[in-house]
Amino acid sequence: MVLGGHVVIVGAGVAGLRCAQVLNAAGTHVTLLESSDRVGGRVASDQVEGFTIDRGFQVINPAYPQVRRALNLDDLELGSFSPEIVVATASGRTRLGDPLRAPLAGLRSGLTGPGTRVGRLRFAFLAARLGLIDPRRWDFPQDQSAAEWFRSQGVNESTLRELIAPFMAGVLLEDDLETDAKTVALFIRTFLRGRPAVPRLGMGAIPAQMHQSLSRTTTITNCRVTKVGAKQLESTHGVIKADQVVLAVSAAALENFGFSLKGQRRVTTWWHRCVVGSGEDSRLVVDATSSGFTNSLELSASTPHYAPSGQHLFATSSNAPRDARDEAAKRACGRLHRIDADQLHLVSVSEITDALPVMAPGTSMTPSIERDGIILAGDVVATPSLQGAMASGERAARLLLAR
Repeated sequence: MVLGGHVVIVGAGVAGLRCAQVLNAAGTHVTLLESSDRVGGRVASDQVEGFTIDRGFQVINPAYPQVRRALNLDDLELGSFSPEIVVATASGRTRLGDPLRAPLAGLRSGLTGPGTRVGRLRFAFLAARLGLIDPRRWDFPQDQSAAEWFRSQGVNESTLRELIAPFMAGVLLEDDLETDAKTVALFIRTFLRGRPAVPRLGMGAIPAQMHQSLSRTTTITNCRVTKVGAKQLESTHGVIKADQVVLAVSAAALENFGFSLKGQRRVTTWWHRCVVGSGEDSRLVVDATSSGFTNSLELSASTPHYAPSGQHLFATSSNAPRDARDEAAKRACGRLHRIDADQLHLVSVSEITDALPVMAPGTSMTPSIERDGIILAGDVVATPSLQGAMASGERAARLLLAR
């Protein structure tokens, strides 16, 4: 197969799809190559025993600018989670309210719970400021971690350790707030400005909708690229030539092609079914008990279509490998949702070894994306989020269109 006069994108995840969307809108024909049998990459959903199982616990936040540009949110029929979260400690449970949408609830959250009252109130005040003022306008010291930044804002060690770190562990996939400070500030702002949700048909509906919008794209699935150059690829479908090549693949695939980028963080998610629902409804329950699990959520509470009639679906996550922890995960899910664990039954387990790129302090959100004449896209050259992946795809497309 020899193709010319257009752009070839390797990888049909959301970064590659977003790149194709922008190029198509400008009249550029694209050939999209995907090694698996479907588009989406890590953003995918499967049907297991009548349940919708995403590839790990993932959500979409309508506050992401890229989400609003790339998707028709109404057609996705989003089911939103509660803006409150629950923090479960060894001594009890505390509900934390949103300081912007419900100021009184946010104030009450500052009065009781993990950490100290002063620390909680300082964090609530900081979160409220982030919701109102874009942190990209703030002056962050270079190479500052999130933990160092919170301390500089007057949040004490007890509140960091008992409240903020356990909550952010499920977002950043790390336990010590080592992530770049500005990145974490942007995450918090996004949480406050939009309610995380999942589509009615699962997260896989997102890349499916993006793919349907591509009018000038030829998609070839089950096509494994074995060698890549700036103008030519070698693949299981033969030689493919192009005016420009975009690599929008995972970090592991990039390493196979000789590119060295950020490290990756992992996550494991256990999916359980039960005939009874959570005592916390659609609130995310953060595990602050040092159990090795980060959080748990009843997906079917916000999006009933995730489970068959009469059943409920729960996702419980950890930043560690699965190993032999299925029974511990079931007990953690029961404890966090106040359900008899013996009523829970395992449906599936998702182990994602390259779930998010590491954002060490000082890491650029917009690094150089051209290497040896090849354009890179994906959250590995952006921020660890759906927003970052989509933004990287648009950035790659804009770079090509500017030439």
